[in-house]
Amino acid sequence: MKVIRPITILLLTCFVTFDIFSQTNAVLNYLPEDAKMIIKINPGSLGQKIKWEDLLKYKIFQDLMKELPEEGKDFLKNPAQTGIDLGRGFFLVVSGNKNNKKPVTILYGIPKDTVQFASMAKKLNSGKQAVKIGNGKLIIDNNTALAWNREIIILTGNDSKEDTANQTAKAKASAELMKTKQLTEKCKTLLNKRKIAFSNEQFLWLLKEDGDLLLWIDNTAQLKKNNKIPASFGMLNNSFMRKGNYTSGIIKFENGKVVAQMKQYISATLDSIYKKYPLKNINTELLKKLPAGHPIFLCSLSFSPEMIKENLVKSGADKLIDSMSKQTVKIEDILPAIKGDVLLALMKVDEVGEDDSLAKAMNGIELFVSGSINDKEKFKNLAALLQNNKPDSAKNNLPKKPKPLIFSNDSFFVVSLSQMAGQKFLGSAGNNEAIEKIIEPYKNNPSAFIIDLRTIFAFAVQPMLKNKSEEEAKQASEVLGMFDKLVSYGGQHENNFLSSTVELSLTNKDENSLKQFMSWLVKFENQEVHDSYGEFINKIDAIAIGRGTFEKVLSFPSWPYEKKVYVLSTSLKQIPDMLTGKVTLVSMPPKELLSYLSKEGFSTIYMDGGKVIQSFLKEDLIDELIVTTVPVLIGSGIPLFDNLGNDLPFKHIRTSVYSNGLVKSHYERERK
Repeated sequence: MKVIRPITILLLTCFVTFDIFSQTNAVLNYLPEDAKMIIKINPGSLGQKIKWEDLLKYKIFQDLMKELPEEGKDFLKNPAQTGIDLGRGFFLVVSGNKNNKKPVTILYGIPKDTVQFASMAKKLNSGKQAVKIGNGKLIIDNNTALAWNREIIILTGNDSKEDTANQTAKAKASAELMKTKQLTEKCKTLLNKRKIAFSNEQFLWLLKEDGDLLLWIDNTAQLKKNNKIPASFGMLNNSFMRKGNYTSGIIKFENGKVVAQMKQYISATLDSIYKKYPLKNINTELLKKLPAGHPIFLCSLSFSPEMIKENLVKSGADKLIDSMSKQTVKIEDILPAIKGDVLLALMKVDEVGEDDSLAKAMNGIELFVSGSINDKEKFKNLAALLQNNKPDSAKNNLPKKPKPLIFSNDSFFVVSLSQMAGQKFLGSAGNNEAIEKIIEPYKNNPSAFIIDLRTIFAFAVQPMLKNKSEEEAKQASEVLGMFDKLVSYGGQHENNFLSSTVELSLTNKDENSLKQFMSWLVKFENQEVHDSYGEFINKIDAIAIGRGTFEKVLSFPSWPYEKKVYVLSTSLKQIPDMLTGKVTLVSMPPKELLSYLSKEGFSTIYMDGGKVIQSFLKEDLIDELIVTTVPVLIGSGIPLFDNLGNDLPFKHIRTSVYSNGLVKSHYERERK
């Protein structure tokens, strides 16, 4: 859409330094009452992470600029001339839909100079006229609308995708007119100032905070009616769980990591329960009992069994859980037996016992679920119920799988797939200093999760790349290789909310995370095709081209080939001196040339140029075809395939689609 691309650029132009917070924000007078999610984008803060002059160097930005009319590019030289009050930020809003349709997405900004903004909008949308609607103006381009008045700027669209392939021209015109009318009415409504400003207490608090992005989510909406949801879920008290339930977050792009400080607001009833049962910090003694090794996943929680029981009862989840367990193991069997501290760990251990065949089969990866025992006899009964409740794979003709084993003493229990690992954990002196060091920054919290993304992605990447090409595998490995760890810690209860922090760490600790994400996008925008070509060139021995291709390549700034090049021509008599030793002139027919190159020690030859390819196809000398399609229709030129005289069957091997629009298809000749 012509409007969205320029506006995307305008958002990027906002990465310059401005004062972020304003005591009075006009957006509050226009935000929809049924907003479900709001993201405030703070240009001033983001501008500290990526400077405007650096942004201009990115190819993705340069490609976007190419789509602008020349006079519209003037605004990008000086972002302050857009007429937008960049200091107030932008607001991306997802609102609800009473008709049960798709959510509506709206982007809000605040004008600083409406005359200047109107001039910019007109220049960016050459050929489109702004029309007056209500108290503002509107430009519509296809399914996108840009509307504004003296106080607000709105960008929205129509996401409906009707199939018009079989419609008559009249029907298509009628459908487009209807879309335009719908967008016009929608923008009229959005430009109407609310009688009462958007006043959600949690959102107003959030606006006072500093951050690159500010996130607000309304979780109070009832679950939609869905026939796929089991009837047993009707036992849940949705009002108890969702009333007053909002999420807010302050997101910051720091060096080597992205940090999100989250608040989960809760209902007054739930708040009173948290006050009644104060949470304890995680049990580090359990963590220190883990064996020496590399932690792939650590999860440590501390909760009050009494609080959990009261929450379950008031929410109706106790009945749901009991119904799902078929009355074998009930909530009342579990909670009194344990103290409420839980450890879940997946470890790559340093040492595996000689007799531990299971750990050996799993390459030293061991699973532990552990906690403190509150009542020894009740836990013994619980363990017996759990062990007896396991399905018998033999009776059900199921493949034999490792069964979790439960071990316990007077103080702790542990569940493990390996008997030796479980017994070793239970008997450990609890002196794992390496784990203690890892958990140290998070020990004063009721919960902590640490996920080693680098290790998990290294495991996951192998099956993911099973049927991928070499270049696709390389790209996926580089993308996944960016990520180091995901850490979440917190769970502290304060007045009517729970607070937590989420950190996504990258392997490069020195560079700002936002800049790394941008560089990654640009890198693959620039290199995905280049890497593919490089991989292909490394597999060939020599290159054969015609005179036309040779003369075209000579116009390039530098000679692009590292392999030996043979130019097929009967008219060329010499080559430039700078290419001596790199290029050889030949005037042989196809079969004779291949015989000559074979004697020279070359077995894989890359043919390029329309006439050269046609000559080799006519003599059925091509074993592989790699056809790259560029999304441009050329008015004239030499066709790639001409009259061959007879059919040549080829087998499709693979097709790769690149982000810049190129499509590369690989075929192999099928010979009898």
